[in-house]
Amino acid sequence: MPRRARIVAAGYPMHVILRGIDRAAVFFEDEDRQFFLECLGAAGAEELVSLHAYVLMTNHVHLLMTAARDEGVAVVMKCVGQRVCPARQPDLSPHRWVVRRLVPFVAD
Repeated sequence: MPRRARIVAAGYPMHVILRGIDRAAVFFEDEDRQFFLECLGAAGAEELVSLHAYVLMTNHVHLLMTAARDEGVAVVMKCVGQRVCPARQPDLSPHRWVVRRLVPFVAD
């Protein structure tokens, strides 16, 4: 049975949780975190996605984002995954991230 489609609506904040596959570390140095944030900022600017808050842990990330288009957050996360993994850790699998959860409609 296929999973239910996520509810995504432009203009509403979403809590995005990413984690490493099998809870493996995804950040090894401060430069990894900085590079992730730079890629996230560039992709967000291209797709008109605002980043309101973030938490970068060793093996996972929390992001609070609002997109101007319904598919904006998904496109940003795809771009970040494609840029970050091969560039910073070429000896690791490019499939390092799992989008664990997209929580739409964050309340105050």
